[in-house]
Amino acid sequence: MLEAKAKRWFGNQYVLSFQGRPRGTFSTKWLSESLTIHLLGENEFELRKPSMFKSRFLLVDTQTGDIYGEAAKAAFLSTKWKVQLSIGEAVMFPVGALANLHKVTIRGQEIARSHKHWFFNRWKVTTEVDLTFHDQLLIGLINHIIGERRGSDD
Repeated sequence: MLEAKAKRWFGNQYVLSFQGRPRGTFSTKWLSESLTIHLLGENEFELRKPSMFKSRFLLVDTQTGDIYGEAAKAAFLSTKWKVQLSIGEAVMFPVGALANLHKVTIRGQEIARSHKHWFFNRWKVTTEVDLTFHDQLLIGLINHIIGERRGSDD
């Protein structure tokens, strides 16, 4: 399980924990959907948005330039996202009226869930299959972006 918790109640800095152990931090930026992720014992990563006019994101190792995953909206007005993971292309979609829970499936089989806890300013990713840390990170960060876009309308 991967979890991100805000350092402060209304803060923009988050602490990442993977399987109960501290793994790193990330912080949001004002008027930007790109994120910088500082991982313990690893290179720095970025969730990059290559185009201002498209909902497409890349999880990139900033030192090597390697791309660890990609996510893009499935269609212009769709709530579904296509997510390229290490095990293949998945679909991420909201469940329920509040859309704070997202399921991730490959060929109709659920592989993960990402749940945003609005009140506590945190989110977590749980998996049904063995997903890499970077796959779970991408899923969680996309859920985070979706929540930031929705803002205070929840």
